[in-house]
Amino acid sequence: MTKNEISFASKMKLTSLNRVMKPLEQNNMVIKYLMGNSTGGRRPVLYNINLCASYIIGLDIYNNYVKIVFSNLKIDIVCKEVFKIECKDTSDKITEKIFKTIDKMVLNLSFDCLNLIGIGISVGNNNDLKNISIKNILQKRLMCPVILENRAISSAVLEYFYKFNCAFENLGYFSCESQITTGIILSGKILKTFDNGQDAFGNMIVDVNQYSNNSNGCIQTYSSTDALVERFIARISKGITTIINKPLSNIDYKDICIAAEQNDQLSISIIKEAAMAFGIGLINYIQLLDLKVVILTGDLPKSSKMFYDICIKMVSEKLHLDKGTKVIFKKKEYFAEDTAAIGAAAVIMEKYLDNYN
Repeated sequence: MTKNEISFASKMKLTSLNRVMKPLEQNNMVIKYLMGNSTGGRRPVLYNINLCASYIIGLDIYNNYVKIVFSNLKIDIVCKEVFKIECKDTSDKITEKIFKTIDKMVLNLSFDCLNLIGIGISVGNNNDLKNISIKNILQKRLMCPVILENRAISSAVLEYFYKFNCAFENLGYFSCESQITTGIILSGKILKTFDNGQDAFGNMIVDVNQYSNNSNGCIQTYSSTDALVERFIARISKGITTIINKPLSNIDYKDICIAAEQNDQLSISIIKEAAMAFGIGLINYIQLLDLKVVILTGDLPKSSKMFYDICIKMVSEKLHLDKGTKVIFKKKEYFAEDTAAIGAAAVIMEKYLDNYN
């Protein structure tokens, strides 16, 4: 694009654009790519992102694996590797595995002559001491910026800036797994809880009766996959029957989702309760934050069409989406199973562009 085209697209004055682009050109991140066609005067210079000088590393550290992706500055995946985390692995051991994998990837790609501008790390809990230790070791040895971020927020950054290209002002990313996590972006800025603490959405009270009876009554205790199994087993213990023919200790959320599709009444009731609790939270957040895009993903929505459909139906009926109110719902992320890893790289890029704080 020419500078005039960039100015128009970014709604930025040329003087401001020149100031923004100067350090990017000096750091060889943006280059003069070629000359455009003349419209009567001097041929304009076309600028492009330099894909041959710098790269970003994105890590997804989750449960029993680490996924490593190498990205160019357009947040395209150049390559990826995955290795398992063993139960006995300490933070030092995990970090050594990360270094060995990165070294192998750099060698295979001949990236040793390129500039590593940063490492993003997506994790389930960015207050976990093991994750913080991994971040500090990486930062010390590789001497580049390292950002530790919640997986849902990394994914929301990727969806907002790279899938929807900031076309919608407010976006919500809701991941329903063993822990419910949320990434919210309002007018291009990330909404964070105080001190990156507990997820506000997952801890939203939706059952006043349970809360008054000294139980939690929040979305997490109804709609997480762990809560689904706990509530299911509690009902079995009270004598309610099910078609699932497994020892209680071996039942997981997938069994319940499959049984519900096979018309198991207990499984259906558990999933309906989980979906209704989650749906109430979605309605509150959409109204409160004026969300225009809702990505409802994670283990439970992907495994249970019933759960997803009930949530969306509740929102549609309550907010009268059939009468003109516009909210886009998505179940699948832009980069599918690589979303959290490449989202971590996107966080680094947006940090450079001053969209992340």
